[in-house]
Amino acid sequence: MRRQFRFAAVLNAILLVIAIAFALREGVVGAVIALPCAVVFSAAVWFAVWRAKRTLPGAVFRVDGMGMHLEAERSARSIAWADLEAVTLATHPRGGQAVLATLRPGVPRPAPGTFGLPVWSTDLRCLVVVMLDLLQTTPEAVSAALAANAGERFRPDGRL
Repeated sequence: MRRQFRFAAVLNAILLVIAIAFALREGVVGAVIALPCAVVFSAAVWFAVWRAKRTLPGAVFRVDGMGMHLEAERSARSIAWADLEAVTLATHPRGGQAVLATLRPGVPRPAPGTFGLPVWSTDLRCLVVVMLDLLQTTPEAVSAALAANAGERFRPDGRL
């Protein structure tokens, strides 16, 4: 979620700078046009980020014999075991625990859901399925579910 808030803050700063520059260049007419538009657009961006953050606590991460499923109010993403080479629970470089997975060759990367997960990590060269600090669960419970359902794909040592 930090990435979405950072994006909203940067976008709002850029928008505000452009609106102020336009208002200074065009005078009163520019200010009457640009500044209200900037305020409305800024409010829309912050509302979208707030909405994504609000739906996150209602998200459910489910592990079963078919694969891993991340379900929110209006979004569901599933990753089948057949599409994965390996899966593990490891410490994420940005902090916290994450379920990481490598895809089999030829399997396309899944599209991110409403709140940006699962997402392909170019740094780790793997799929970040879910960050555990976003959910109300423990690493032990997730690790046990992965071990019970992933079979030989599960790597308990945290390495892919």
